[in-house]
Amino acid sequence: MNTQNMRDSIFGDIPLKNAMLAWNENNKYAYGERGKVMVIPHPDKGYCTHFKLGCTVGACMMGWKNMTTTERLAHLFIEAWFIVCRDNVSPKAMHDALMVIPEYRDTWSGEPLFVNRE
Repeated sequence: MNTQNMRDSIFGDIPLKNAMLAWNENNKYAYGERGKVMVIPHPDKGYCTHFKLGCTVGACMMGWKNMTTTERLAHLFIEAWFIVCRDNVSPKAMHDALMVIPEYRDTWSGEPLFVNRE
């Protein structure tokens, strides 16, 4: 699997310390495209409005910058899990979005976790 294609982003790599996870719920009340998820650098600079993303977590949260890398990763994994389970965002879309974060890629074993799954 070519991880370079999975982490192509208009922003390039986004360090975990500056990563803001932005998404739309996958339901009829979604702000923009249903189930869309991206990692956006913080501060936002209007990207969420431009891409019509209604929900955010991560670097936009108070205390994020004061966490250790391990604490940030744990929080990112928990938030991603909640977004996938609660908001019905595709696990593959989530994984692909997170691949722009170098610290996330460092935790990934390279196994095709989401092959043929949406």
